[in-house]
Amino acid sequence: AYNYPHVTVGYWSLYRVARHISPPPTKRAGWRWYLEQAGRTAVAMHTFGGRGTSQWGLMVGSIFVAVLADLRREGLTALADELEAIKERRMRKWMSMLFPYGSEFPWDSTGHEEIHSWLLHDGKVADANKTVQAVLAYSTVVPHWAYCGSARRYWDFTINGKTQWGNEREFHHYGATLNAVAVLDSFRAFPERHYLLQLGACALLGHLSNIHPSGAYSMAWHGDPGLLRRDGFSGDYGPGVYGYWRSAAAYVACMPPFGWSCFLCDLAVEGEAGGGAASASAAKACDAGANLRVTPRDAFGRRAYLAPLGLTVTVEGGRLVEVELQPRGRRAVLRVAVHERARSSEASVFLEVERRDGRAPAPTSAYSCAYDEAAYPCSGRKAGAFVVPLRVGEPTRVILQASASGSVPAS
Repeated sequence: AYNYPHVTVGYWSLYRVARHISPPPTKRAGWRWYLEQAGRTAVAMHTFGGRGTSQWGLMVGSIFVAVLADLRREGLTALADELEAIKERRMRKWMSMLFPYGSEFPWDSTGHEEIHSWLLHDGKVADANKTVQAVLAYSTVVPHWAYCGSARRYWDFTINGKTQWGNEREFHHYGATLNAVAVLDSFRAFPERHYLLQLGACALLGHLSNIHPSGAYSMAWHGDPGLLRRDGFSGDYGPGVYGYWRSAAAYVACMPPFGWSCFLCDLAVEGEAGGGAASASAAKACDAGANLRVTPRDAFGRRAYLAPLGLTVTVEGGRLVEVELQPRGRRAVLRVAVHERARSSEASVFLEVERRDGRAPAPTSAYSCAYDEAAYPCSGRKAGAFVVPLRVGEPTRVILQASASGSVPAS
């Protein structure tokens, strides 16, 4: 069963590329075929993957949640229903356990990512929190690049490593970023739990330290004092890259006593309505009337989480180069550019309100979309996303405005 998520990721990625880059670079088939293949592979995991392993949470298994969402968006209802039924059977197994995060070994920590994703998807928040608490038991926030966010793992060098010195501590093995999926999903649902953002950001950034200067991957960093270097084999670095991609975003939140903060991004806090730099006291007080100018610095530049709105913005087919957030006005202005390595004439902008503490000021349906100084409405929907045109040399300015009333939480 552990092989099926990786193949599913391949098909699903080709679906997204074929669907949201125009003209599509895929030549052998259209987007619908790739999405159906992703769905069938996910179903085949349960049918052919072996009862012993398919009942547990799988590494990279959170991709099944994304596949189900796209099957629903695209109207492939029969296949979506089949995948949902399989999820329900697996869910019954997990919910029969005292701690719903089972994996292939009693001591392992690789099942948390998928199980937490499904639990949160189904609104089982208390059970999802048990999974997060398990991650917190062996991942810590400490001021050290190797330890912060790094899951406690000791044995994988003896399985996949080039240098094998026995039961040795590994830093930022793939388990770190997969665990960060549960941690950061939980933060986006409850953005006042600031330590989750700190821990998750540590895990994401630490994993990138396992890339050699040449660009080659290493499975982990050797923690033995006699080594303290990257391993010579890539091993199972791939699931770690997936974990990074799954959570990489510009995270904007209010974090007392520091005030407005930005993780994996740069932040400039301006006075209300863009009237120059805000005072230090206003920035630390998280004034909802401030104008927050965010520059993404993660490796992909395709997603931003705006905690005051509880809103996640995801861009497909383009690159997110800046976000201007006005919390009090419930307004976000995106600057979306043509991606230099995947040129597209248009981009898809997905919105999702992930905040679950009842304090999100507006649902996704309350947002309107326009571009070029609000002169033109975004041209319809594609798979649930707003569609905006792109042009070479100048980013498209996309305005997202919520019409619903309600207070804006400080965080």
